Amino acid sequence: MLNIKFKVMETNYSEETKKNFLTWIVQPNIEDFFEEHKTEINYTIMGYKFLKETYENNGRFDKDDMFKSFFRSFYYMRYIKKEYADFIFEEMDNVIRETLSLKMLKLEDVTKRICRGESIQFSFITKLLNLKNDELFPIYDSKVALVFHFKELMGTFDEKIKELCVRYDVIRKTYENLLNEDKTRYFLTMFNGQFKEATTLSGMRILDIVFWQKGKYIDENV
Repeated sequence: MLNIKFKVMETNYSEETKKNFLTWIVQPNIEDFFEEHKTEINYTIMGYKFLKETYENNGRFDKDDMFKSFFRSFYYMRYIKKEYADFIFEEMDNVIRETLSLKMLKLEDVTKRICRGESIQFSFITKLLNLKNDELFPIYDSKVALVFHFKELMGTFDEKIKELCVRYDVIRKTYENLLNEDKTRYFLTMFNGQFKEATTLSGMRILDIVFWQKGKYIDENV
């Protein structure tokens, strides 16, 4: 059933989003868009690099209070109770330690394990996984969801998590397909030319940043 739903969503959302993105990045004024948002994008790149380097130095999420504080501030997650956020940091360390291969990680099971009895913090979980491996795990975020035109999330606790995981697979598949496109490769070269600090980021992480910025623009202007 989930595979069928993924195929339907891939057709309805992924292909349309991919087509729109490839059209958008070759517009003559695309560089103006990034120039207009240059300060914010630079902050996103530098903030992310700080988090990633700190995590790689520490080897875990739950070790450094400054890291945890900046993570919640950087990703606008101050609304989550500190006790719950600390639990997520600690439990994600356990998940990663217990997982033999991140490619085998079952995101639905992890989300249910961490969020049972609390609010669903799917975005929080994907942001931590992205710090662990930004080539394998993109970020699910409400702004990115806007670019894909995903509908309002409905259903029970378990149904919402299933739906989020299907959406996540659609986002990941879309990014993977885009990274195989010549237009995207040219775009990434242009982006790295404008944002020198981004040259150490993976192509998927750059798409993450661009989709988030585009979603934020949609949120503020539509």
